[in-house]
Formats: sequence, C-alpha cells, structure tokens
Amino acid sequence: MQRDLGGGYGIEVSYLFSRAAHVTRSHDINEFKVSGPINSLSGIPSFIRFPSAPGQTSDFINPLRLQDNQYESTANAFYHAGTVQLTKRLSHNYTINANYTYSKAIDEVTDFNSDFSAQNPLDLRAERALSAFDQRHRFVFSSTFLSPVKGEGALSRLFSDWMLSPIFIAGSGRPFNVMLGIDANGDGVSTRDRPCLRTAADQPCIPNSNIGRNVGMGAPYYNVDMRLARRFSFTETKYIEVTFEAFNLFNRTNFTGVNNVIGATALTDGRPHGIEGPAPTMPLSFTSAAPARQLQFGARFNF
Repeated sequence: MQRDLGGGYGIEVSYLFSRAAHVTRSHDINEFKVSGPINSLSGIPSFIRFPSAPGQTSDFINPLRLQDNQYESTANAFYHAGTVQLTKRLSHNYTINANYTYSKAIDEVTDFNSDFSAQNPLDLRAERALSAFDQRHRFVFSSTFLSPVKGEGALSRLFSDWMLSPIFIAGSGRPFNVMLGIDANGDGVSTRDRPCLRTAADQPCIPNSNIGRNVGMGAPYYNVDMRLARRFSFTETKYIEVTFEAFNLFNRTNFTGVNNVIGATALTDGRPHGIEGPAPTMPLSFTSAAPARQLQFGARFNF
C-alpha cells in the first residue's frame, strides 16, 4: 500500500512471504534406532555402535561405517517480512529515505555440508528453527542535504555547493548455534551435538531441556556512515568534486562472531547471548567484530 502525504513525502507499507521447498541437506541414514543411555551433557539418548551387554543390538545399519550421508532435497525454509518506508523527493534542498523491516526467517538446515546435518538423524523435525541470517528488526535511514546558499558574494561562494549524506543502520542481533563440541550422542560426529540446560556444572540435565538449533543471540548492530562533498566549478561542464567519507563514524564496536562451543560449561539460559569482555576462547565470548572507523578522502575531476 502506498500513500502520498503531500509536500513530497510518501509512505509505503508492504508484506513479503517467501517459501523455499526441497532445500538440499545431508542426512545420515546409517542410524535406524537409538537405544543408548541419556548423555549427561546433551540430555538425549545416545546411539550404541558396538553392543557390550547381553541382548543389545547395534543402532547402526553398518556399525563399521562412521557416516552414511545421503544428500536429499527434503528441507524447507520460510521468510516473513513487514516493511514501512517513508520517502521524500528532493525539494527544499534535502531528500529522505527511511525503512523499517520486521521479519522472521525460519529454515531446517544451514548448508548441505555434513557438519550442519541433524543432531538426531531420526528426528529431522527438531532442526526447524530460526535461520542463521534471521534479523528481527532492521532500520535504515539515509538522506542528502544540499547547501541552500546561493549567490556571488565571498560568503556565498564559501558555503555553496556543499552536500551532506548520512546513513544510519540499526539491527537486532542474529542467532547462532550453541554446540557441545564433542560427540555426545555417539553417532561419530562432534560438530552437531547441542547441550541441555543445567542449573550448575555439577548438576544433571533438566529433563527434556536439550536446546534447539540457533537459540543463541548475537549482539545488535548500530552504524553511522557519513559523506561530505564540495563542488568547485570552472565552467558549466567542468568541475572538481572533493569528498570526505567516514565509515562507522562513531567507531562503535559491532561484534559479529561468537565462540559457540561450550563443552562441559553449564548452560543455564535457554536463550544465551554473546558475552563481551572475556577472552575469545571463553564459551559464548565474542570472537570478531565489524570494521572499526575508516576515513576516506577523494577528489574527482568531471569534464
């Protein structure tokens, strides 16, 4: 829906839905049942590869085969987004473009690499969760302001032909997958096991508390870029434009990567957040950040 508000302003409200079917994923088909004891770190039953007790049988079709990955197009993905956009056409020496998006991205697999396959290949439904690129809130504001000063005087020539262009971006944190980093369920793969919730490191798992995929939440993102330009004209068709650009103007630290492997560390929050401060080797600590402030100067001759 679009509406003209007058004075060069306009507003647009829209909704977008997208569904992806038959997404490729890796599915380990070697396991056909799970009959082992509940693991103390994941809180879910484990697979028995080689029986060690009377009456036990292997949970694997071929226990001598570490993995039997079948690449199949059986995963799904969904995206919902509502947007509100406010624009102003260039008049009175300025223009505005502001956009807010409220969205949710859901999928069942990140990639068809076997490292991203299901924690329990017998329960693929448990892998449906927020996408790694889900960002619930995102706001972008951009504008251009032109100097209103005109004339032939010394002050007029000094303050004319300036252009200021700011861009402000704000977004909520993105999910990340919390992993144990060990083969807790005995399926031969250590890259897909997730922990359970515990009240303390020396306490057992809370019943039925094995966390879902991508339950962790990263840090929000805020950034301001700015461009200042001045034009020096020689003739109607020849001029030099001098520019000064600043990226991440306020030098904010926007954390990105998270150490998502917690090992035996007790997870007490079902929606853990990245932690600022400790060493990057500490569980849930941030490991990387977006670029710091960058300044750029330029000049361009047009003819």
